[in-house]
Amino acid sequence: MFSVKGLNSLKDVSKFLDGQMFVGDHEINGISFDSRHIKKNELFIPLKGDNFDGNNYIDEVVSKGGFALSDRKEKKCSILVENVYESLLKLAQKNLEEIRPKIVFITGSHGKTTIKDMLKFIIPAVIFFLIVLFWEKINEKIYQKFKVKIIDIIDKRFPIF
Repeated sequence: MFSVKGLNSLKDVSKFLDGQMFVGDHEINGISFDSRHIKKNELFIPLKGDNFDGNNYIDEVVSKGGFALSDRKEKKCSILVENVYESLLKLAQKNLEEIRPKIVFITGSHGKTTIKDMLKFIIPAVIFFLIVLFWEKINEKIYQKFKVKIIDIIDKRFPIF
């Protein structure tokens, strides 16, 4: 779960994403794309892959008191947007601009987990805002969209190794 500074309500998120609201305005406490962990007043972003479709979990999210962003006019959709992935990237970009993190990419064929665990053990005071690991475990379509877009978003303020 994450939150975006300045986007505290469904109305704020809808306006920021140029979306269309189908429910009244409510405060949101966080944003997530894992329906299993959604809590009351959190916004769910349904991602789609080869073997899953997050839109299939919108009913579950609403039954938990959450809200759903979607690019399909589902009967329980709270905010309708043109493209879910573009919306997620806009939220991520705004979040990155607000928190200005140091980003660490650990890549390669072997040793990513070992290096990550060593860094977490050796440097406990350092906060890793974003460690991109295990690309092979992420749906290839999602990875390709984020890989290209994240590089566009981050620009020269953040070193990429």
